[in-house]
Amino acid sequence: MSDKLDISLLYVEDEALIRLDVVQMLRRFVRELHTASNGEEGLAVFRTARPDAVMTDIRMPVMDGISLVEHLRRIDRECIVIVATAYSDTEYFLQLIGLGVNHYLLKPIREAQCLEVLQKSSATIRLKKELKRHHEALERDLRVAGVLQRQLLPADDTGQKPASVRTCFFPMQHVSGDFF
Repeated sequence: MSDKLDISLLYVEDEALIRLDVVQMLRRFVRELHTASNGEEGLAVFRTARPDAVMTDIRMPVMDGISLVEHLRRIDRECIVIVATAYSDTEYFLQLIGLGVNHYLLKPIREAQCLEVLQKSSATIRLKKELKRHHEALERDLRVAGVLQRQLLPADDTGQKPASVRTCFFPMQHVSGDFF
């Protein structure tokens, strides 16, 4: 793969040989890669590096993957979380779904499957960043409009309390001309 995905990824895996193999693969796919050998170390790396996505094992010493995901969700609800594990236990699946895990990979991690998950994650991250930029531009435009409105409209001499306007954004599937 000549073009790397424009994402930063934290990979958390306690087994050194697996970590080395997967890291070699991931370096070909992602722009920036951070690693950790357990959940506690992964949480520390997450706090400093703030990657776009985290790929973690479940069963690890010190702090397991489920506890790591719980901590990550308290810090950042939007971070993409990918769980990679050799266990296909329904109890784990249910816990992870409840925590809002985005993707689940069974070990051994196959390159094609991993790339597919990373491509989907990259597309989601790109769209979230684009939405954030549009939202910030809209907020900026609303502030400018408010300043212009205060400068151009006549002063309120009635003594009544001025009305306030709040913005509310509802995601829609169709573009329309109705704005409120």
